[in-house]
Amino acid sequence: MEDIDLRIEADAVVKEIISYVNSAEVSKQLVSSAYQVFINLQTKENEDMCISLTRRGYKVCDKWISLL
Repeated sequence: MEDIDLRIEADAVVKEIISYVNSAEVSKQLVSSAYQVFINLQTKENEDMCISLTRRGYKVCDKWISLL
């Protein structure tokens, strides 16, 4: 598997999904690494959630936006 820095990939993901959600951004509060990035988003249904992006894919971490 190719080494990809997910911090760079996350910016592309946000640009790709932004038209399908109300808002999306890489979390400024949770620490990201080359192997895991947290993305805060609000769905078109106004649900806030934090998504984890890893090499295995996406996972909903919680139904809130990280404010810690």
